[in-house]
Amino acid sequence: MTLKFAEIYFNSPGARVFDVTINGSRVLTSFDIVAQAGAAWRAVDRSFPVTVTNGQIAIQAVAQVDNPQINAIEITPGAAAKTVIRVNAGGGGFTDASGAVWAADNGSAAGQAFSTGAEIQNTSAPALYRSLRWNTGPLTYQFSVPNGTYKVTLKYAELYHTSAGSRVFDVSVNGTRVLQNFDIVAQAGGANRAVDRTFSVNVTNGQITILSTSTVDYPQINGVEITN
Repeated sequence: MTLKFAEIYFNSPGARVFDVTINGSRVLTSFDIVAQAGAAWRAVDRSFPVTVTNGQIAIQAVAQVDNPQINAIEITPGAAAKTVIRVNAGGGGFTDASGAVWAADNGSAAGQAFSTGAEIQNTSAPALYRSLRWNTGPLTYQFSVPNGTYKVTLKYAELYHTSAGSRVFDVSVNGTRVLQNFDIVAQAGGANRAVDRTFSVNVTNGQITILSTSTVDYPQINGVEITN
């Protein structure tokens, strides 16, 4: 927030002095426009970071000498907080070759972990795809995030079956189906090959819930990446 001042009535310091608070916090004490600007008819600005928690910005100027004044107000949003969630499903934490940090498996309360030492093709981060989480019933991952629009990337590689049609499942994100009859081998072009799917998700309830349900065999996932 920037408050803009110029003294266009008085000519000498001390003729107008006032305090300013923003959202209850004092940001200017005994502010004298002429003294700060160096003369009358000269512009002087003061900028402050303001954190808003109640949906309001309240600016209050209180007189010490004469009456408070202001010439203009500029309010611009700060940089939005960046959300990055990267989870290595079924595996431990690691840092990939690009420097991205992947957390150990979290966000799911059901299912089993599985891993392999096989070579994984079609990726620059093979370690991510060597582990997975699967479940005999629905497989759910859930993460708390601020409301907003996110890019959700689901990462897969088939580590057990070798032929198309052996594992088929649907995936929904926040109740919207994003993958139907998804067959990893068919989509990746073979077993032990990485294949990613990315979706835009608008969050209004503070949660991203990824639900995988079986059509043939059991649903699985190798990694989850969420960014805004």
